[in-house]
Amino acid sequence: MSDFNAIQSIIGQLPKQSGVQETQAGVKSPGKNQDVDEPGFADVLTEFLNSVNDKQFTAVAKTNEIISGESQDLISVMSSVEESRLSFQLLLEIRNKLLESFKEIQRMQI
Repeated sequence: MSDFNAIQSIIGQLPKQSGVQETQAGVKSPGKNQDVDEPGFADVLTEFLNSVNDKQFTAVAKTNEIISGESQDLISVMSSVEESRLSFQLLLEIRNKLLESFKEIQRMQI
């Protein structure tokens, strides 16, 4: 759970997407249409992270129901656990690609 909180704190530090972007020279250039309120990168990432977390909790709850004998629906439990596992693997791959991209940007010479 500490990894989840750490990731959310890092996402919270990402700048929000705005309609106007500033260039290196300080001149503002128009970005996307300002009338459209689209979620930023941090918002999309946070939403996906929360979705993966919810799937993990659902899988654990369904597994506990099977163990305690409250439910006999093993197929639902197995599909929930597999969905949770695949979502988490996708999250890890996204994290790996982001870290790889960040390291590549660090290696760039200005």
